[in-house]
Amino acid sequence: MFQNGLFSVTVNILGFNDFFVPNLVDLTGFSNVSSIRIYNVTDPAGLGWDNFQFDVATNPVSTPEPTSTLSLLALGTLGTASTLKRKLKSSKLTEKETTKVS
Repeated sequence: MFQNGLFSVTVNILGFNDFFVPNLVDLTGFSNVSSIRIYNVTDPAGLGWDNFQFDVATNPVSTPEPTSTLSLLALGTLGTASTLKRKLKSSKLTEKETTKVS
């Protein structure tokens, strides 16, 4: 049984109890599955299995934190200020050299 919170779908797997038949289930047609239950299974020897339920974890959604955005903005501002200061300093040095020569 597959559940996605809105509805449940029961899938019978043919040959599940047969040892020589591969027990594969193609889940490509399902989306947003939140849990998978396996129950009422008996093997060929007549032994019953426990009931299983697998809860499928949802994909986490990353949310940017405001502090990281502010940190990037602050680093950008510092980098820009440093670059402008360096350019201003180099232009003043060039100015002094030209006035000394003349």
